[in-house]
Amino acid sequence: MVSDGRGGLFIISRGNLRHVTKAHKDGIVWSSDWSPSAICAAPYLPYLFHGTRADNSQDIYDNGLLASKGERPGPGTYLTGDFELADKAADRHGVQGTGTGKLVVVVKMELGRMVDLGTDWDTKGKWQESGECSTCTGIHPPWLNFEEFREFNVRAGVSYTIVAMHSVGGHFTLPDGTKAEVTGAIRLSPAPSFQTK
Repeated sequence: MVSDGRGGLFIISRGNLRHVTKAHKDGIVWSSDWSPSAICAAPYLPYLFHGTRADNSQDIYDNGLLASKGERPGPGTYLTGDFELADKAADRHGVQGTGTGKLVVVVKMELGRMVDLGTDWDTKGKWQESGECSTCTGIHPPWLNFEEFREFNVRAGVSYTIVAMHSVGGHFTLPDGTKAEVTGAIRLSPAPSFQTK
């Protein structure tokens, strides 16, 4: 369970992300049952998550996610199928770091063909050289008090949509041009689409 900062909770239940508030005690189901896996047959996993600083809120809304220069499976856009893990990563970048707050981005990504590194490392991203796969997945070692977990790294040029943001201390420019701080879940409509960088 993760607080939304306004008295509500995000709950993962049978693979579903639910936002539960006093007004909606049964919550709002944001996804159907799923279990992220490298052997997923469809090109999309229903939702993946990316945690970062709330200071990045407006830029991500306007321009999409920035790619990482490289970690365990090399350069690319990093995502997880675990909302709580993304929330912890956002804490690390924002609340516990130099940012004003935290942001979890909820993404629907066209993963395409995928290579599974297992527990191997490929910091230079050699898996991208053949051009056959859009996505790399693998098992990340324990991190942020989480056991090993599956992560996804997506190469440049892959289509995705940002369907929602969970912000604590993020600022967005409103239609009238004023800036407002946003705390809580924002479901984007229309949802902006981008390509990974």
